[in-house]
Amino acid sequence: GMAIFATEATRVTEHMFIVAAQAVAEQVTEENLSMGLIYPPQSHILNASLHVAERIATCIFDYGLARVPRPDDVGALVRARAYRPVYAE
Repeated sequence: GMAIFATEATRVTEHMFIVAAQAVAEQVTEENLSMGLIYPPQSHILNASLHVAERIATCIFDYGLARVPRPDDVGALVRARAYRPVYAE
């Protein structure tokens, strides 16, 4: 969802799901695997999500599906448009 929101993509393709799966898999270390983890640890959820979103956003720009101009730094676009909840203390 982050990449779709950030790029204002016109549609979601099956290929984007493959890119997302590859981006998740890239983040699983040998140490994670040795502990029986097949996904990145939950303690890294924000960074993992941003990494996946950046990869998908790049795919969206590559396929010409974005309604916003391609920036020099796709990751910065994703990070700038990511929702960050703020809780009252």
